[in-house]
Amino acid sequence: MTGMAIRLLEKLDKIARHTPSSNVEAIADIHSLLVLRYERALGSAVNATPLFEAIHSTMNRSQIVVLGNSMALEVLGHNPYVTELLITDDINTSFFGTAVEAIRAQWRKPAFDALLTTSDSRPRIEMLALILGNRLRIGHGSPNIFHFSFTRDCEKSVLEDHLHLPKLLNPHLSNPTPRVYFSDGEIIASGKMLETIGYLNDRPLIAMVTQAGGGQPTDWYEDRFVELADRLIETTNAHIVFLGSSAQMEPIDRIRRAMTHSSSSLAGQTSISEVSALLAQADLLVTLDTGTMHIGRGAEIPMTVIAPAWQPEHEWLPLGVDYIDIVRRNDIGCRNCRKFVCATHECMEEISVDMVYQSAIAMLKRYQSEIALHNNLKKHPAYSAKSVKVTRLDRQVIIGRATPHIAASK
Repeated sequence: MTGMAIRLLEKLDKIARHTPSSNVEAIADIHSLLVLRYERALGSAVNATPLFEAIHSTMNRSQIVVLGNSMALEVLGHNPYVTELLITDDINTSFFGTAVEAIRAQWRKPAFDALLTTSDSRPRIEMLALILGNRLRIGHGSPNIFHFSFTRDCEKSVLEDHLHLPKLLNPHLSNPTPRVYFSDGEIIASGKMLETIGYLNDRPLIAMVTQAGGGQPTDWYEDRFVELADRLIETTNAHIVFLGSSAQMEPIDRIRRAMTHSSSSLAGQTSISEVSALLAQADLLVTLDTGTMHIGRGAEIPMTVIAPAWQPEHEWLPLGVDYIDIVRRNDIGCRNCRKFVCATHECMEEISVDMVYQSAIAMLKRYQSEIALHNNLKKHPAYSAKSVKVTRLDRQVIIGRATPHIAASK
């Protein structure tokens, strides 16, 4: 049904509209850009954030307006490169309602020079792009839909694959760091959370993410997290705080109950931007390959990543980042299998507690003179004094502070 609708819209579009020039000069003349962002997974949403900084640096006269769901609001709410957020219902669950809301949003605004989708475009996104009818459409998908059409390059990281548009204007553009920006409200809220768990800033603060989401084979083992956490406390006197969603509270509590030493949990108590502010105040993050890993990269926290080998490492993992150490078994024969269900779980089975422990200790020692700048968050790279203008068009008036996306996978 979706495919038939797209083909019909394509034909109508060809009849009704003049095709604009498909050259780089047409892109250089863009002054207002509408970007569609309907991600449900946190890692995907955070990995797309460099796009906005890259557009700003190559097309600095442009206003960037994002049409998206509540995930876009949580991830981009303080992004200094976004002009406005138009929030609708989620296209993944309510296409026609979202389309109506999106059309209403366009009617209220001056005409946008162009519309952009990113490398995660899906049939519903393509259909919405056609319905909105912008005179210049740019994105991943059919050349019958987009005047500038890109395809996924599997030799590139997912992050870099988002940057086709700005790199048309500047092929030598460096990839910006993905970030979830936090503001004064998140600094205050995260400070209160640390007070609540009894953190006194006199010990190393280690955040741990032990649960993954999204159905991908990225989990490690609870008993190994128990042993790892106890060893880190015994050797560093660290205060360990577990992060996750409300749905992950039970397995996190099991780990904490099995530990010899005391720990804290903020699972289910944080928004996405509050996690960014918390990580900016921590000394180390030990995490699975999941959404919080991408937030941690932007918070520039020293990090040990426990990574599976089920897909090529360049796609999602933050390779070549000095403050991130990736513990991954690249020596097993079944690497890059791309299996969502694995009977042996060999790539994670072969990662021992000692491997992760040694990585964590090395990262703490390497950065102990540079981290814990906890009293100067307003100079942190992820700090933004800006709150993006938000226009709510969806039926959800208030977003709860505890979000199910905090530890969502890619």
